[in-house]
Amino acid sequence: MLERCSCCWQVWPASEASAAGPTPSTGSSSLSWRPHIGTSLQRTRGSSPATTLTSGAGQLTSTGKSPAPERSPEGALPAGVWPSSARSPCTGGQQTPSSTGSRSCCEGNAGFYEVGCVSTPLEAGYSVLGWNHPGFAGSTGVPFPQNEANAMDVVVQFAIHRLGFQPQDIILYAWSIGGFTATWAAMSYPDISAVILDASFDDLVPLALKVMPESWRGLVTRTVRQHLNLNNSEQLCRYQGPVLLIRRTKDEIITTTVPEDIMSNRGNDLLLKLLQHRYPRVMAEEGLRVVKQWLEASSQLEEASIYSRWEVEEDWCLSVLRSYQAEHGPDFPWSVGEDVSVHGRQQLALFLAQKHLHNFEATHCTPLPVQYFQMPWHL
Repeated sequence: MLERCSCCWQVWPASEASAAGPTPSTGSSSLSWRPHIGTSLQRTRGSSPATTLTSGAGQLTSTGKSPAPERSPEGALPAGVWPSSARSPCTGGQQTPSSTGSRSCCEGNAGFYEVGCVSTPLEAGYSVLGWNHPGFAGSTGVPFPQNEANAMDVVVQFAIHRLGFQPQDIILYAWSIGGFTATWAAMSYPDISAVILDASFDDLVPLALKVMPESWRGLVTRTVRQHLNLNNSEQLCRYQGPVLLIRRTKDEIITTTVPEDIMSNRGNDLLLKLLQHRYPRVMAEEGLRVVKQWLEASSQLEEASIYSRWEVEEDWCLSVLRSYQAEHGPDFPWSVGEDVSVHGRQQLALFLAQKHLHNFEATHCTPLPVQYFQMPWHL
């Protein structure tokens, strides 16, 4: 008797079926989500393969474990397979991939793994696992939130049970609306190593209200909450690991007014909600005020000016945070800051904001340069 894996659609004897690991329940769209799978080796200077999960739509492609691409059931090579010989790792002055690291990417609304955000970690020398959202490209189903979460669950399960990565070896990288699936995976797999969110947002409701008539506010809010509740900040706050947010200073999509109004960028709200959850004492009134001033900066020069104006002593901030972690452990939220001065809390707030958010002077859909693909900060 033969069984077919609902994740990779490979056939094996029934006695071997358990080797692929459990297949998550995926609700109405689960069994119709049919990825193509391909693998190829991707190494950087003697390191073991590292994988990047790219969240786009239900197709899967991987550049991770086996030395040659597998063939699809039809006998043709699947789309999106990138042999390592075609690419030479680019360090760009940045750190090289960890020997145990794995990168998972989540595409945006107009993104596909073939042409989406996977290019950045690929050019940085990482292996990439890409997938398309349900209903995108060759993927079946519709991209409602539960179906998206189900699809992402299959992607993570594939990385763990088929490619052999542990959750702590996986780093999630998401662009735009892909932040929903990335934060869902981070919340659901708390041992995942880190999360990088590029041009993402905290909540869909403010962005939906921006493009709909004011008289429809109640209807829009109820509809989004009941059927399209992309609650990125709520999910991200349930994750304990390192996080990096990339804010695009000319973003025309996730701002609620005009691109030039950087304070209407919902990436700001994502940062503030994350910091307020993790460091509530530091992000009290005084800390919140200085971080908002820092977020008003739309250039590196303005950022540096505000940072220096508050005389942030980074060594002192690190010392305070490390001492707290050593005494109380790593789990958030932290009560650090309750026994320091107002100026001390302001320094800590700015230090933490600067570590969790980097600016990229570009519009929403500009490909992220390799030098901006950096690993999140952690103590």
